[in-house]
Amino acid sequence: MVVVPIRVLCVDDNEHVCDAMRVKLNRTTGFEWVGHLPDASTLLDEASRLDPDVVLLDLDMPGPAPLTVVHALRSKCPDVRVVILSGYLSRDLVEQAIEAGARGYVHKGEDVSEVLRVVRAVAAGSVGLSPDAEAALVRR
Repeated sequence: MVVVPIRVLCVDDNEHVCDAMRVKLNRTTGFEWVGHLPDASTLLDEASRLDPDVVLLDLDMPGPAPLTVVHALRSKCPDVRVVILSGYLSRDLVEQAIEAGARGYVHKGEDVSEVLRVVRAVAAGSVGLSPDAEAALVRR
């Protein structure tokens, strides 16, 4: 049985986060790292060129507003799914991300295994939320 890897593009201005994700994905069966962008300004063109299955997208970066880019990406590349990977976490942010078209949300403080679990779920067509993101949604 041939396993088709999940192709992942990371968009984050923190090179340490991207390097850690690249190393983890490259060491984990079923994933393929396709690249890193330091901001979302070229995401639409690069997503068309690189053809990722999932984009890991930070919310706090220079350049265009990431949630606006999520909406535009859904129009231009409807098969590409977005997982928000952010240091910020609140009910409002998770809801705004899902409303913009993101299919998953993971807080950067969580274990990398949670990122992989959410990416797998999103690549399979589900909505994927890490435990911290789920908890944020139920908090009042």
